[in-house]
Amino acid sequence: MTIRSRARRATVYAWAGPTTAVGLLAGAITLATGGHVHRRRGALEFHGGFSRWFLQRRAVAASAMTLGHVILGRDVDCLDWCRDHEQAHVRQVERWGMMFLPAYVGSSFWEWARGRHYYRDNWFERDARAACGEDRSTSQRPRPRFCPMLKAVIFDVDGTLIDSVDAHGESWRKVLANYGFGHPFQLVRDQIGKGGDELMKALMPADAIEELGDKIEEERAELFKAEFLPGIKAFPKTRELFQKIEAAGLRIVLASSAKGDELESYKKLARIDDLIEEATSSDDAERSKPNPDIFLAAMKKLEGVQVGEAIVVGDSPYDAIAAGKAGLRTIGLLCGGFPEAELRKAGCMTIYRDPADLLAHYDESPLGED
Repeated sequence: MTIRSRARRATVYAWAGPTTAVGLLAGAITLATGGHVHRRRGALEFHGGFSRWFLQRRAVAASAMTLGHVILGRDVDCLDWCRDHEQAHVRQVERWGMMFLPAYVGSSFWEWARGRHYYRDNWFERDARAACGEDRSTSQRPRPRFCPMLKAVIFDVDGTLIDSVDAHGESWRKVLANYGFGHPFQLVRDQIGKGGDELMKALMPADAIEELGDKIEEERAELFKAEFLPGIKAFPKTRELFQKIEAAGLRIVLASSAKGDELESYKKLARIDDLIEEATSSDDAERSKPNPDIFLAAMKKLEGVQVGEAIVVGDSPYDAIAAGKAGLRTIGLLCGGFPEAELRKAGCMTIYRDPADLLAHYDESPLGED
């Protein structure tokens, strides 16, 4: 290596230095907690210890992460799997220097504000995938054991499997109007997907909820069962989708804001009783969606499944928000009537029309990627 090339290389390392310093701090903690380090292609790769613990957190759920000329990985297998992608990020840091981290965060925010996915559509991620030919080269490679493989699918029910959103909206509108809280149908419908406790917060003053909330919820449930439930149907191909998922060896759990007795009726309507492993309802959660409690309860029933090994399918922004708070990815369906832009903004990684559309594109969907 000539003096000029050495000087150029030193300049590159110095330019990336501030970001690398953050990585070295994480690397030092990794070594102090039993981790290991080795040098590959001009970068220090740390794995195990703190790095594994950090990357397995719900808020991160990654196999590896690049910070300057430092790459953190769960283990050696994950580093081998992700090395080309992470090296592409190293080259990005060499170009962007100390501006890399704020630019990366800014790109995520920009994509989120446009209704796209904050990670998959991030410019730096798209650039890294293109630079290493990831879409062409990774599909045939075996996935390392600590990189998340899909093991379970968690389904919302109303609007996702059962065509019931309009019925819920109208039943809530009628009962609220009877108590003096008149609202346009669309305003009420936009709240469907939340549980009754959260829905009333958006449509009633707090003192009225305290005084009348339980009575309104009870009357609304009775009206729904008597007037609307008999006419509700499941979306086409729901059972066939569940059969496909079961045949792939994945576990299925329902996680609905509905009450337990409503959920039992829905399982019969969709003819999926024999295909699901567990079900959680609002009866299993202290707080309903968009709080994460229902999905956390579902994960507790999926013994042996980590957060990165499960995925949610839902129709409303509240599903995606709740799933995101629980560290879960979400596939969005449009059959509940929510705009695609709202679903993407809430965090849905990809969107399909309805269960039939997801079934038709199963192999290229996140459900078939493993």
